[in-house]
Amino acid sequence: MARKQVREERREGIRDTLEDARPYVLPVLACTFAALALLLAYQRADRLLTEDPRFTLQPAGRGEAIAPGIVVSGATRTQLAGIRRVFEADEGRSVYSIDLANRRRKLVDGLEWVLDASVQRLWPNRIAVEVVERAPVFLVNLRPGRGPETAMHAVDAEGKILPALAADKELAKFPVMTGVRRGQDEKEIIERVGLMKRIVADLGSDVKSVSEIDVADPDNVKLMYPIHGRKRALTLVVGDGHYHQRLRKFELNWPEVEKRMPRAIKLDLRIDGRINAMQFEEPEEPRSGD
Repeated sequence: MARKQVREERREGIRDTLEDARPYVLPVLACTFAALALLLAYQRADRLLTEDPRFTLQPAGRGEAIAPGIVVSGATRTQLAGIRRVFEADEGRSVYSIDLANRRRKLVDGLEWVLDASVQRLWPNRIAVEVVERAPVFLVNLRPGRGPETAMHAVDAEGKILPALAADKELAKFPVMTGVRRGQDEKEIIERVGLMKRIVADLGSDVKSVSEIDVADPDNVKLMYPIHGRKRALTLVVGDGHYHQRLRKFELNWPEVEKRMPRAIKLDLRIDGRINAMQFEEPEEPRSGD
C-alpha cells in the first residue's frame, strides 16, 4: 500500500512539473527553430558571398599596375606595385573573404612611405585603400660604400629613412643632411633631424647656398659650400651655433681668403674674427713630358 502511494505521488509530481513547463515549451521550440533558420540563412549567405562571381576582385591585366577593383587614394610616393603585392593573393577571390585588418597591417608595416592606412570593402567587388604617407623633412645622403644602392634618401621627423626617387621634384628642393647612416639608432637620427631643423631655421634663405649640412658631430657642424670653378665644395666648420653669422662671415671674407689660401678646402669659422685653413687640396701630379 505504501509503495503504491509513493508511485502515485511520483506520477502526480511529474504531472505537476509538466504543467508548470507547458507555458515555456512553445517559446523554446520557436527560439530553437528560429536559431536553426538563422544558421542556415547565414551559411547560405556566406556561401553566396564567398562563391558568387559578382563579388570577385578581378585580377590586374597585362600592363596594369594594380587590380582594377582596388581604389587607391593618398599614394603620392608609395608605389602601386607595392600596394598590389599586399593584395596579390586576393585577386580572383571574393572581396568578402579578404581580411581587411591584416591587409592594413601589411601596408603599414611593409611599405616604407606608409604611415597609416585604411582598407574598406566597396560592394560588390572593390576594395578602397586610403594611404596616409610619411612627411619628409630633409634629404639625407647615406653615402654608400659599394654596390648599386642609391645614396640619396629622405627622412621624416620620426627618423624614418625613406627611399627617394630622382624624379621627385618636390624632394629635390629639400636641404641635404649628411652624417646619418642606415641602421643607426633611431633616437640618434631623431636628434640629428632636430639639430638640422635648428640649423636650417637659423640659416634662413641662405640655406640655398649650401649643398649639404653635416650633422655627424653636433658640436662641430659642417657646411658644404660649392665654389664656382672648383671640383668640390669647401667644407666650412661652423661649430655648435651662430650658423648664419659664421656663414655670412665666410661669404664677406672669401675673396680675401681665396687670395691668401687658394688651395684651402676646409675652413674653420668657429673663432670670431678669424678664418683658419684646416685642410688644403693636394697639388696635382706633374704630367709626364712637362
